[in-house]
Amino acid sequence: MTNRWERPLVASAAAYVLVVGWAMIALPYDIWGSFVVAPIVVILTVPALKSVFRGDDAIILPIAVGGLIAKLGLTWLRYWVAFEAYGGSADAGAYHVEGARIADQIRGGDLSAVTALTSETGTAFIERLTGIVYAVSGSSRLGGFMVFAWIAFVGLVLFVRAASIAVPGLLRRRYAILTFFAPSLLFWSSSIGKEAVLMLCLGLTSYGGAQLLIGQWGGVSLPLTAAGIAGVTFVRPHFAAIWVSGLALALLVGSFTGDTKRSTLGRIGTLGLAAVSAGVLSLIAAATLEYLDPPQDDVTVSTPVAAPIAERVSDIFDETERRTSQGGSSIEVIIIAGPQDYPVAIVRTLTRPLLIEAASVAELLPALEMTALLMLAMVSWRRVVNLPVMMLRAPYLVLAVVVLVMFGIAFTSVGNLALLTRQRSLVMPLLLLPCCLPAWGAGRPETVSLSRPRGTTRDVPIVR
Repeated sequence: MTNRWERPLVASAAAYVLVVGWAMIALPYDIWGSFVVAPIVVILTVPALKSVFRGDDAIILPIAVGGLIAKLGLTWLRYWVAFEAYGGSADAGAYHVEGARIADQIRGGDLSAVTALTSETGTAFIERLTGIVYAVSGSSRLGGFMVFAWIAFVGLVLFVRAASIAVPGLLRRRYAILTFFAPSLLFWSSSIGKEAVLMLCLGLTSYGGAQLLIGQWGGVSLPLTAAGIAGVTFVRPHFAAIWVSGLALALLVGSFTGDTKRSTLGRIGTLGLAAVSAGVLSLIAAATLEYLDPPQDDVTVSTPVAAPIAERVSDIFDETERRTSQGGSSIEVIIIAGPQDYPVAIVRTLTRPLLIEAASVAELLPALEMTALLMLAMVSWRRVVNLPVMMLRAPYLVLAVVVLVMFGIAFTSVGNLALLTRQRSLVMPLLLLPCCLPAWGAGRPETVSLSRPRGTTRDVPIVR
């Protein structure tokens, strides 16, 4: 076996060295730096994937490796769109310039990486993170895109693992294929920006929360969940509020339902976690209002900071609609006049545009994706209609439904299709779940006992 692969590997390595040598002469460092970053990312990630997807989950390993290669490959397209199609006006261009400056400060000893990462929030946080990445990899724009694409890929791995351990009978192979190869998940988070970091942090929150929901309180479950929530809060606190709301309700439901047999002490502990989550939610909600509607000195501001929360939220939605309903990708927002409009608003926010609504090439690609997903849902209708029953058995699905509902309401006022599809990609891993559930009427899945890292065992479903 060694002799069989020795010559092809040596030939491939030699060819790659020649390509890198040519790129160093013919291309700027913004481009050829990625030729150094990409193989390092693959070499470090594949062994880690082998340790993550083992046992029954070994069927996911080749899908995950293919997803990693596809993710890095689509980074080239994402880079072209940012700096060629958009003429460099994308946010990634500003992150790159500021990140290069911060990287020089870090390498010169004028700024520590810890201080850089913990002293800012929002856009400034991404600029500091870009500086830390550049301090290690060098200030290559395409190389930076690939590092951030890898960050997002790790988040997708965590989403797949979360569903695998928390949803009995999940069609894990189908779910992995959909998650790793969904066009919006391949494209939008493959650049320097908030989406990649959010995908990682939301994946951490979901994976840590999944472990808590199946009763695995030991080890790193709580630290992972807390780290994920903190990271999301640093970037976009309203997403943290959405996820913590889902987790709090899922913990509440899980304390009385679920496949895991819980002791009285375990149920009390789960209720305690739900209460703590509710307390954390109140803090994040305050931070969210401050983030979306910061205090201003301008006397023309219509709603003062001390105004009732309902008025502030209403003004935030109105301002969001005004700002996003401009440009070539503007779409008509869905008006919510009362609770009776929630179902339509949620469904349309999560599914638009459909193929019959596409009015340009830019709208055609997301329309194809959503139309294909709805067709899959129709074909898999026995799995989709099984969602209410599965929510009682797998509280992780409660988290997913709450997140999707809250996202559908909160982003109804977004009047820009590109912005909506980019934001929707962050909840896409949860939107794919209903099509991968056990079919209604199929009965309970057969289980087998697998070893856990700490030496105990847990029953998990066999997926045939």
